[in-house]
Amino acid sequence: MFSDIRSFTTISEGLDATQLKKLLNDFFTPITGIIFDHSGTIDKYVGDMVMAFWGAPTRFWPPWKCWTRWRHSSLNFVSRAFRK
Repeated sequence: MFSDIRSFTTISEGLDATQLKKLLNDFFTPITGIIFDHSGTIDKYVGDMVMAFWGAPTRFWPPWKCWTRWRHSSLNFVSRAFRK
């Protein structure tokens, strides 16, 4: 699974370093928690993107169930956090 911030380059060009750090922290902190809450493993962070997978190294549920639950939770987070 890949998750990133839509139009990040355009958004980041208008921010100073402190604002950019806050934007990334406001995105990565909850998304990371949601991934872990649903038995995901984070592979890497690259720029504004997080890459995660399910089913390894430990298998708690069928991976597709964990991913489906993560997807639902992350979409709820995004709809609440970035509503304008």
